[in-house]
Amino acid sequence: MGIFGFGNYDKPGPGVEKDAPQKHRFFLFWEVYFRKFWKLCQMNMLYFLFCILIVTIGPATAGFTYVMRNFAREEHAFLWSDFFEQFKKNFKQSFIVSLIDIPLIVLVYVNYQFYTQMWSKGLLFQIAFGLFVAAALVYIFSKFYVYQLIVTFDMKLRHIYKDCFIFAIVGLWRNILLLLVIAAIWFLIWLFPIAII
Repeated sequence: MGIFGFGNYDKPGPGVEKDAPQKHRFFLFWEVYFRKFWKLCQMNMLYFLFCILIVTIGPATAGFTYVMRNFAREEHAFLWSDFFEQFKKNFKQSFIVSLIDIPLIVLVYVNYQFYTQMWSKGLLFQIAFGLFVAAALVYIFSKFYVYQLIVTFDMKLRHIYKDCFIFAIVGLWRNILLLLVIAAIWFLIWLFPIAII
């Protein structure tokens, strides 16, 4: 019986068909983006606040990744509590990942400076530069997966890195496409900073 005796609210609705076709991921992305827009804004502000201290960048990324993963899967996520829970739960691993990243980023920068200056010195340096670029790309691609694996699976860090490097190579074309999309977004931000802000 319904409220005040009107209507039959006990009768189940039609629901969603079991074999209903899934939406294409591209369209689903934009649907979730617009539906969760203000939550995404809040999440970005929270993430920014916790990245002010360098030591909390890794754990904040873990919390951020968990919430974003749930949004992408269309699973429920409590913005604040889930962020802080994953921040604390994955603090050790994500902090170690951020510590590993610092010398690697410096190494990539130093190597890039060195090999671009030595490019004209001969074929040997050009081959070495090619190998350096390939290794740097594999490292960048592996970063797409590190925090996803940290918040999703209970694994040791060495196994996480091993799987990340496998994903970096196996999903090479997808990773290249994603890197190009990220580069295009950064280029637009650099080109039109006021319009985007």
